[in-house]
Amino acid sequence: MEEREQLIKDEGLKLFPYYCTEGKLTIGVGRNLDDNPLSADEAMVFLLSRPHITVNNTELKEIRKLLIEDFRINGITEKEAFYLLDNDIKKVIVELKRNLAWFSQAPREVQNILINMTFQMGIGGLLTFKNTLKLIENGSYSQAAENMDKSTWRKQTPSRAKRLINRMKQIA
Repeated sequence: MEEREQLIKDEGLKLFPYYCTEGKLTIGVGRNLDDNPLSADEAMVFLLSRPHITVNNTELKEIRKLLIEDFRINGITEKEAFYLLDNDIKKVIVELKRNLAWFSQAPREVQNILINMTFQMGIGGLLTFKNTLKLIENGSYSQAAENMDKSTWRKQTPSRAKRLINRMKQIA
């Protein structure tokens, strides 16, 4: 399964803003608007489909507030949610390449697992898995899966973690 579809399954698709379990304002497929606000380009895309919002010489911060209020009332479309998701996946891949020099050479399934984990916990959270990442870098996927299975993350999100651990075990 492509990681985009897996993230939709894991995160769910919400077309109206809600507060996630961490108390962060979220929309679409797990887009945390508090820590990952709309970029200027994203805001422009949303404004183009919302002619009722007027923004003459308005600061980006204010535009974001106007859009969030509109999202609360009118929601976003699936197409807009997937647009945000695709942008988020691109950002995660950039972070993974920036922080793990070997990421691009890893098997595609390993990349997908790391994308999913980073999407969930952020790059900072993933980088706390120092020993696991070293095992993955060295191709010791079964051992990496064992380390993942012993983590706090496994206890916090058991079904998602178990599925990703099983995927890691299956990599030859």
